[in-house]
Amino acid sequence: MVLWIAEQGPLCDVVASAAGGADGAVAVASPGDDDLFSRAAGKEGIVYLPTPILLDGLLDPRPDVERARAAVAASRAPGVGVIVMVVPRGEGYAPEELVLRREGRPYVILRAPVLFEEAAFLLRREGDKTVWLPRQGKVAAMHARDLLAAVDDALRTEEQGRTVEVPGETVSVADLFRREAHAVGHSVHAVPPLIHRVCRPVMRALLGREPAALSLADRLTANPAAS
Repeated sequence: MVLWIAEQGPLCDVVASAAGGADGAVAVASPGDDDLFSRAAGKEGIVYLPTPILLDGLLDPRPDVERARAAVAASRAPGVGVIVMVVPRGEGYAPEELVLRREGRPYVILRAPVLFEEAAFLLRREGDKTVWLPRQGKVAAMHARDLLAAVDDALRTEEQGRTVEVPGETVSVADLFRREAHAVGHSVHAVPPLIHRVCRPVMRALLGREPAALSLADRLTANPAAS
């Protein structure tokens, strides 16, 4: 059995859904839980997510050394053999990674691409049913199921004490949002950059605001760690 230390988010939702058919193989606890040590006791391993949405963590990292120390302390509970930390690509969570390297039991750090499911989650959260994005910019992305497979490998590997760059699929920023948009009842259209530059002020005037997905696309395109 594995304990995931994470706030609710797309990846955690996938984990909880998978656990429903896994005979209780996964438990989930919030990083703010006051009794993480007891929750971890008897678990084979811990998976720690400093950010519940990798896309948010990539663009706006908020490392918390004390939060990481609490996860490491939980990993010292009886029975726990390894702690796996999943963070976005880049150096945004380097302070928390350092805690694992200095204080952690056997550990593996996974630096992962953003998830297609996260982009769909953000579309649903912001409520923009139809979005037009410029056909430009590249980003590394993967499906949650593939990240879960990488986590499973990290929990089982004997090659511990290392950082792994999880491979992803290189797609356009528009495709990142389009891939799973249908699953949440939204649609995303890619248009040539010139047409988008002309139409963007019109869309902003009609909506009275900038679509959230468009702002995120701009930031992803400008972020070297995203690709």
